[in-house]
Parts: sequence; C-alpha cells; structure tokens
Amino acid sequence: MFDVLTAYNSLRRDERSDWSKYGKQSGSVADLKFFSSAVNWMQRAGVVTVEDFEALLTAQKPALSKISENEKRIRKLKTAIIYIDDLSRYKPVFEKSKTGFKNFREKYAEAHKDELDKFTKAVRYLKANQLNATDGDAYRKELDSLFAENERLAGDLHRQNLDPEMLRQIKHCVDTVLAQAENVPEVKASVIEKLHRTQEQQQAQVPRKENIER
Repeated sequence: MFDVLTAYNSLRRDERSDWSKYGKQSGSVADLKFFSSAVNWMQRAGVVTVEDFEALLTAQKPALSKISENEKRIRKLKTAIIYIDDLSRYKPVFEKSKTGFKNFREKYAEAHKDELDKFTKAVRYLKANQLNATDGDAYRKELDSLFAENERLAGDLHRQNLDPEMLRQIKHCVDTVLAQAENVPEVKASVIEKLHRTQEQQQAQVPRKENIER
C-alpha cells in the first residue's frame, strides 16, 4: 500500500506539470499531508497490502454503502428544501407581478427579476422531480433522521479506527493507480509489477534473516 500511495503522488505531481510554482508547492504540501495521514492510519488499522485494504473494505461494505446512500439522499433533500423555501418566499412577489396595469407589471417584474427567476426555477424543479411544496417539514424530518443514522454509522467505524472519509480517499488512490496502469500500459505497466515485486521481496527477506541468525 505504501507503494500505491507513492505511485499516486507521482501521478498527482505529473498532473501539476503546467501549474504555477505556487500551485505546485500548495499541491505538494496537501499531498504530503494526506500521505502522512494515510500511512499513519494504515499502520493503526494493520493495512499493509492492497489485499488487506480490499478485505477491510469488503468487511465494512454494508456500513459504507449505507452512508454513501444516505449522503446522496441528503443532497437531494437539501436541494428540495431550498427550492421549497424559495417557492414560499417569492410567491407573494410572483402574485403581485400579475396584478395592476401592464406598465406597473412590467416595472415591477424588472425591479424584482432575481426573485421572480428564483420562483420560476423552484416551480420547474419541483414539477420536474414530482415534489410537493407542502412536504418541506417531512423532508426536514427525514434529513434529521439521515444525519443521525450517518453519525451513528460513522461513530461505529471510528471506534474501529475506520474513518469513512479516509477509506474513501485511499480507495480513490488505489483505483486511480490501478486504472492508470491499465489505461497507459507503456508508461505505467510497471506499477502493478512493482507492487507485487515489493511484496515478494518482503516475504523472501524473512527466511534470509532467520538463516543469518542461525
């Protein structure tokens, strides 16, 4: 896994080849901080190889999948609540824009263009997603329930020294390195070979040390 993170850092460094000097330095500092955090976490979690990490992910897949599923629903609910609130907030403006003489309506609509645009977007969004403007309170209750469930699931993982966000970030590193090795074989094919070779060398060193001691 150490080699995977090193390979990922190399890919990130290559991506910044045309960045400004400041951008390169900032990116390198951020990568170094993540690298240090990831290595420390792997040591505490007992993760040495890619296989170790995949086994850990498999064991925690139900909780991680539920957290991810809830997060998607949370984003949708937040968006729905925003549009429901906009609909309620700007409805009086919309109704007033439809009253009075034409000259008044035109001037009023021009003066309140932003509010009317937000009202129209809210109407379109709710209609397109088949949502009810009267369900705002129900959505808020569901949102609170999902937040509570994710907090509980994340707490369970943290007690096992399994930070959900760290797991996601490291998984992204692994997926990126392996995908790059497959997509650009002439450049990165050695990545996987290097990973396996390093593991084989580590395993082969054990008996040699024992023979020396003898």
